[in-house]
Amino acid sequence: MDRLYWLDRLQPQDRLWVGDKAFYLSQLMQRGYPIVSGFAIDSRALWEFLETIHWLKPLFSDLSTSSLHLNVDDSRQLQAIAQYLRQEIASAPIPAWICEIESAAQQLQSPALIFRPSIAINSGKNLQVNGLWEVCVCRADSGAIANALKRTWTELFRARSLFYWQHCGVELQQIHFAVLVQPIRNARTSGLLQATRDRLTIQATWGLGMSLVKGEAIPDYYQVQPQTGIVQIQHLGQKYLAYHLVDAPDTPLQRYNLTQELSKQKALASSQLQQLIELAQRMSIEFSSSFTLEWTIFEGEETDDLHLIQVQPDIVQLPEASRVKTEMSSGSVKVNLNAPNLLLKGVGASLGRAIAPSTVLDPASSVPESLPQNTILVVEAIAAEHLPLLKNAAGAISERGGLTSHGAIVARELGIPAVVGAVGATRAIQTGEFILIDGKTGEVSRALASEKQVSDTFPSRKNSPFYISIATQLFVNLSQPSSIDFAKDLPVDGVGLLRAELMAPEILGNRHPRWWLQQGKGGEFVERWEQQILKFAVAFAPRPVFYRALDLRLESGIFGYQFDPQLFDLELMALARVQHLGHTNVHLLLPFVRTVEDFLVCRDRVARQDFQDLQLWIMAEVPSILFLLPDYVKAGVQGISIGTNDLTHLLLGVDRESPTVQFSSCHPALKGAIAQLIKMARDAGIPCSICGQAPVLYPDLIDDLIRWGITSISVEMNAVESTLKAIARAEKRLLIESSRSSE
Repeated sequence: MDRLYWLDRLQPQDRLWVGDKAFYLSQLMQRGYPIVSGFAIDSRALWEFLETIHWLKPLFSDLSTSSLHLNVDDSRQLQAIAQYLRQEIASAPIPAWICEIESAAQQLQSPALIFRPSIAINSGKNLQVNGLWEVCVCRADSGAIANALKRTWTELFRARSLFYWQHCGVELQQIHFAVLVQPIRNARTSGLLQATRDRLTIQATWGLGMSLVKGEAIPDYYQVQPQTGIVQIQHLGQKYLAYHLVDAPDTPLQRYNLTQELSKQKALASSQLQQLIELAQRMSIEFSSSFTLEWTIFEGEETDDLHLIQVQPDIVQLPEASRVKTEMSSGSVKVNLNAPNLLLKGVGASLGRAIAPSTVLDPASSVPESLPQNTILVVEAIAAEHLPLLKNAAGAISERGGLTSHGAIVARELGIPAVVGAVGATRAIQTGEFILIDGKTGEVSRALASEKQVSDTFPSRKNSPFYISIATQLFVNLSQPSSIDFAKDLPVDGVGLLRAELMAPEILGNRHPRWWLQQGKGGEFVERWEQQILKFAVAFAPRPVFYRALDLRLESGIFGYQFDPQLFDLELMALARVQHLGHTNVHLLLPFVRTVEDFLVCRDRVARQDFQDLQLWIMAEVPSILFLLPDYVKAGVQGISIGTNDLTHLLLGVDRESPTVQFSSCHPALKGAIAQLIKMARDAGIPCSICGQAPVLYPDLIDDLIRWGITSISVEMNAVESTLKAIARAEKRLLIESSRSSE
């Protein structure tokens, strides 16, 4: 069997073996279009490889239809089986014929390669799977190539993939899963082009296209009349970071901050934009009237020639048999999942995709007590009173807010897709309108009905193969009781941040905490609060739970406690009751501490309660702590937790509610402040944790944190697996460096 097919030599009869991605590129390449070269790995190679894993053969033979082996509607079973199958493939011996791929890769003369799934379906059904799988970028050396191939193969066995095929009535044996391999080079500019009979839309950003795929940049946007080529609409995007290739052992991809000057410039020159328009007009005649393509302009070339990386003709209407059908209150409706109309582009804040009717809330109107089940909440900004509504939501869209806003944090914890910074959403979307939300790319599109969605975001349980022993403590950030059942079995050492203010709206019926005092209902407040904290204490015992006291922003954290300590006293009473029930694993974390005097007020009120072994920590998020930490320790502080979200806000003047806040989270000033706090805590002999979003947004920061001596890292649930692995790699590298330096 010939396992490799070069794009410039493909024939029509090869389509099943190379998949549609490779086939369409080949057709255009042979017509003279500027296609990036590459080759496809035969789809039969995957099944030949699976034959070597003998015990899996009977499982694969009827995996897509047998309820005995797989019930895709049981999300826990689906996740467990999907991860188990992928782990088996990843750990299997490397095929002997991998040398053929390595030899072909050398001919591409590139330091890095990108592996993309390329499939054809032998079922008579016309389906599209864009966005269903991840691509893999690797270095062009033998070990990396072998691992990249197996990682790409495992994409077929993701939970969302298995779910999709079964509900579309496609058996795995009908899927021809080839792999397209292309060289990847540094790019000056990259983007997407979507063409229909009525409109061309072009998106452009600096560097490689990963920032668009990941939803980390809002690109420049152009809307063009396809027949005349006249640009009708153009918007400058928010391009604050980009990706390029580096010479690194783990991954050749690296994210970097763009200069302020470059971020405000258009990524496409007028001549380049015109090239794209003319190329699209030609393709509309010779290829398809409706298509999507990915393009790039390489860095270092004397000319500004465009190169096409991917191309896909769009499906305008699906055959009846392949439409997804969902019963809604409005009746039985059908949907074309693959040709939505793009409405808005924001920042993806919580992974996942969903199609559902929308509920648009007018900021001038009162907040409803509940939402209709499985609708997408659309608001100007997600406020505290909206948080209980997210529990029943299929997704959330806000015009304002960033990755570290409270709405985004709760959405990630609940596992629902969310898009923030979608300007004009409340005007562009009507209540009851079916929309598609993509929490990864930040796109909001018009749809016709609802699709049942499986989340592939959260890691599996503690006894899963990804559990790794590490020295640094790994905690999880929580606020919602509905997350407990899943979070308690994660491979974490406890709850590093239990956010009181995000629990409050649901516990208190959307009434302000001080309302309970004004109504003389302090006793009921304490009972409700005690029961809520008790749930977390019981679930994680004996592991610690660090409860962060109410952070009411209008009162500047604990600053208001010295003028009106009643509410804080009620919180302390609830904590004391939990401890008196025998749960001494709950500790107190004070928010937004500005001065030692503020802390002393809180310390004295804590001392009035009969606590047993209560640790009293403070958040390190106000820059003054950089100068006062020794004084805090003398006053009784037993530990600190660095809140990078507010520290970034206060240190750099960056609004945490801004969609662009993530682009400042690794600023040298912030890194210097974190390093100083860790050192000061170590010198004072107290533990130092970090609970902000920076380690998740910038995994490379974890290496620095481990080297500086951080004692624990606390992240959201969907980041536990990746953070665990990053900590393990960082600790291993530190040990290797230490051993080498001692030789």
